[in-house]
Amino acid sequence: MQWKCKQEIEDALWQAAQQKLRKTSLERKILLRAIVDRTLLYTTGRSELANAAHASSSEPDLAARALFFTVADAAKICIPLTELDGRNLLPKAEKWRVLDLGAGVGAMGLGLLSFASEKVPGLSVQIDAVDVDEDALTLYRDALAALDRERLELGDISIRIFRESTAKYAIEEGAYDLVVLGSVLNELSPNARNDLAERAL
Repeated sequence: MQWKCKQEIEDALWQAAQQKLRKTSLERKILLRAIVDRTLLYTTGRSELANAAHASSSEPDLAARALFFTVADAAKICIPLTELDGRNLLPKAEKWRVLDLGAGVGAMGLGLLSFASEKVPGLSVQIDAVDVDEDALTLYRDALAALDRERLELGDISIRIFRESTAKYAIEEGAYDLVVLGSVLNELSPNARNDLAERAL
């Protein structure tokens, strides 16, 4: 298993970004500045992260999240999925029902598809994506639409968008084969983080 996002997924993100965002937001200098700004927000500006999660992103910030952070973070889900696979705990169904909490532009869901393309060829996936950021969710949906499933050897991929607070989203027990969470836990208070983890479990 390679710990990276498949090129087809990165290409789909670029295609979605080029269709949705202004060309200036994708220019190298502007994109690099947005990546640096978002990196600072994730590190030294962490106290502002919760506010940023509920504010509308600028286009360069959305581009940075889609084209840099989503691609970088997508590989991270391969670690727990590989562990589940090694323990024979991956879902056995031909279609996985996945809840992607704090989905953003889709790092966890797209990473899951990257993993599945190698480990579970032909798999179909239904993703319920929950986030407050409508623009990010739109890019996620558009990237899935642009994805070359044949090249990745995946079956049907569908997504349902829920523009809601992850901390308040009602998780229906038994409705999903997998629940995935990524950086969203960093954006919540410790109490909200613990509550969300317990509900997801």
